[in-house]
Amino acid sequence: MQRIQPRGPYYLGGMCEGARIAFDMARILEARGEEVALLVIFDTWVIENSQIRFLWKIDYYSGRFKDFWRMALSEKRNTIRKWLRDRGNRRVSGNNVPRSEWPAAYWPGPSFVPPKIGGKITVLKRPNQPYYYVNDPHMGWGARTTGKVELQLIEVNTRKHILLLREPHVSQLAEKLAGSLRRARMRDSEQVIATAVHS
Repeated sequence: MQRIQPRGPYYLGGMCEGARIAFDMARILEARGEEVALLVIFDTWVIENSQIRFLWKIDYYSGRFKDFWRMALSEKRNTIRKWLRDRGNRRVSGNNVPRSEWPAAYWPGPSFVPPKIGGKITVLKRPNQPYYYVNDPHMGWGARTTGKVELQLIEVNTRKHILLLREPHVSQLAEKLAGSLRRARMRDSEQVIATAVHS
């Protein structure tokens, strides 16, 4: 990126893992003394401490239960056998350690200190979020900046946030994004003029 544009201001954005990558890029650029004029987050929550674990488990296991009942009888039998075999293997080996590290990533606890950037973060999001998330209109990004968070709602009625990138919603998303970019560029122009006047 810096081969093409060696100096800021930079305008970054992303969705899902792309949002986290864009945030990390903003942190690295700021640490190098570069300006990140705008970081846009497309309907993505921060990972750490953003979900209510009990409610998430209800959602997760009810979904798995529904999937199980849709299976053919032979698939159900195979699923039950595999589940019993896995549980038995863990008991025999004495290995009751969680199979993955994701619980520690999603629920690091109250001592977790989130990394921050100094620039503005714009969150473009659906108004209705899954019920198992904490009550935070900024989706956790307010704790990730010492600047401000601009919130823009995209009026859609879907649980699948990837549909924000499909018509008819992507037009609304593009319009809001264009407005955010325009405002960020105007601020940059005003700063350049103010610097030139004071020189």
